[in-house]
Order: sequence, then C-alpha cells, then structure tokens
Amino acid sequence: MSEPVREAFMILLVGMSSVFLILSLVVLTGNLLIRFLKASKFVFNKEHHSTSEERIPQELIEQAISKWSNGKATIQNIQKL
Repeated sequence: MSEPVREAFMILLVGMSSVFLILSLVVLTGNLLIRFLKASKFVFNKEHHSTSEERIPQELIEQAISKWSNGKATIQNIQKL
C-alpha cells in the first residue's frame, strides 16, 4: 500500500474508534442517570404528578368526541387497556 492510502486508513480508524468511544460513554452515562433517578424515585414535575388519579367523566369525553367529529361519532364503550 502506498503511504497516502495507509495514512487515510489510519485517520479513518482513529476517527471511527473515537466516535464509538464517545457514543458509548454517552449511552453509559444516560443509563446510569436513568437507573439512579428510578432508584431514588425522582419525580421531575410534581405539578402534573398526583397520587390520586383524576378521572374524566364519560359525559365530557362524549361531548368532546361529538364536537370533534361534528356529531358523527358516538362512544359505545370506554375501557382502560
């Protein structure tokens, strides 16, 4: 192999390995951060996280669907999946 081709392959190898190393560090630190926050039961936004479930009455859902569909759609059954 000629010297310029060898140098190009060396630059390619160094660049690809450094990108792989940096992305591996990003994934690893992200995983560790997520595991730490889950272990400490961290809640990011306490305003939207309430302990009691707020249920939307079926009447309001029916009215919203009716308004959205211009009266063409009707709700027959609502089930939690």
